[in-house]
Amino acid sequence: MAEESDLLARLEDFFADPQFTGAINEFAAEHAAEITPLAEGEEHPLRYHELYVQYTALVERQLCAFLAQHDASAQELLALAAAASGRGLTCLDYLLASTEYAHFLQLMRDFASLAEWDAGDEPREARGRPAEGQPAA
Repeated sequence: MAEESDLLARLEDFFADPQFTGAINEFAAEHAAEITPLAEGEEHPLRYHELYVQYTALVERQLCAFLAQHDASAQELLALAAAASGRGLTCLDYLLASTEYAHFLQLMRDFASLAEWDAGDEPREARGRPAEGQPAA
């Protein structure tokens, strides 16, 4: 068990490394604003899925390097991640966003909201745009 938690700790450190976070931040800075909240049931533009595929490839490249460096398998890591669900690990958020489309969309909206606040802008919802799932006025 110590070996398993050690692998998760190393993964968390890896995902906090500037090389990884820089790649994710660069991707989000370039694309997060493209993903806007949609009304429930509204069809998502194909562009959203294209971005999801690009994000997934980015994370997979980084993850493959980590697994090779630590002589671990993807199956082993997935089992550890599933067991660690709910523990608040940042690495799990990034992994989940690379495997589940809805989580990817939420991650990109989170990045866009942070960018808006960093720029001193009001968040989308405060400017009169409806939050996802909310009807337009």
